[in-house]
Amino acid sequence: MTINNVTSPITGSIWKIEIALGQKISAGETAIVLESMKAEFTVEAPFSGTVKDIKLSEGDVVYENDVIFTIEVDD
Repeated sequence: MTINNVTSPITGSIWKIEIALGQKISAGETAIVLESMKAEFTVEAPFSGTVKDIKLSEGDVVYENDVIFTIEVDD
């Protein structure tokens, strides 16, 4: 199994976390909702696997390319 980082596409704040540690997630599933300048942006899982780590909490500031969570990819 391979562990991959998922990064933020924008600078903003973590508005909602829709995943949990150990959760199975499918490619394309919404994982995180970011807020920037009153607009919401979704971060989707780029591949299927298991959520291994969530690096930030709701309300935290995140910068573009910061790692926000990791997925252990299904083989």
